Amino acid sequence: MNRMERLTITSLMLMCLLALLVGTDPSARQRAEAAHMAASPIESVEEMLKGFVDDFRHDPLAAKPITFGIRVDDEEWTVEVVGRLAETKEAEVTLRRGFPDEPTFFFFTDAETLGKIYRGELASLTAMGKAYSSDFSPLDIDGMEGVEPTPELIEHMLSLSFHFWTRGFPEIIRFGDKRYTRELHGGNAVLFYYQEGFRSGWFQIEPGQHVNEDPGMQKNPFPSMLIITKGAVDGRIGGVDRRLAEGEAVYIGPGVSHEFWNAGSEPGEGVLVMFGEGA
Repeated sequence: MNRMERLTITSLMLMCLLALLVGTDPSARQRAEAAHMAASPIESVEEMLKGFVDDFRHDPLAAKPITFGIRVDDEEWTVEVVGRLAETKEAEVTLRRGFPDEPTFFFFTDAETLGKIYRGELASLTAMGKAYSSDFSPLDIDGMEGVEPTPELIEHMLSLSFHFWTRGFPEIIRFGDKRYTRELHGGNAVLFYYQEGFRSGWFQIEPGQHVNEDPGMQKNPFPSMLIITKGAVDGRIGGVDRRLAEGEAVYIGPGVSHEFWNAGSEPGEGVLVMFGEGA
């Protein structure tokens, strides 16, 4: 029996044992999942990047050729997307050590963040989220010296930010639990999908949190729709104070100031959609 077979059998035995211990208690199930994750073998950076590359070969976006870099801590890699192969349903996508030979863009992160994205514990766009462009994010993107950021390249980069880093089909984002979030703009958030003219995400405002408290965050040049799906939050929209509860949605027009906070005892949750020119 080789090492991988022993690890697989051990993992299956652990899962069976956890199932017996957990029963139907959701909190116990979450603790058991965390324990199983901690006991699972840790993939190397190279193994995880190969996993992303192998998965991306089946993605429709892989039909469009592009080369980009990835830096994980001090390790540098190149991903080359050659395009769809006529005789198969897969695209030719390769991974090699070292940065690209020609100037292009690159993602940079650390091994811990890469592992969270690989396991689906953190969505790539959530990892990239920022309130201000100067803020730190655990997954970020930059250009090599000499690269020209054309509108076509920027659009392709944005698509890759989701599709390359989201494994599986259909592409699924986990939300509804604080452990999948990062604190952005003063609240907990999971970012779903971005493209030109459209942004979407899930938010959670815990008691005491204040979203867009900084006046510099309170206006956007495009419209938004805030949809409350659980609990309630307090808001000030265009200078008007309003409590928003589950089952309510509010439209926020371009240039209208808005901030939200939670003066209650339970989290308020919902979905945010931003759309239109500039979104």
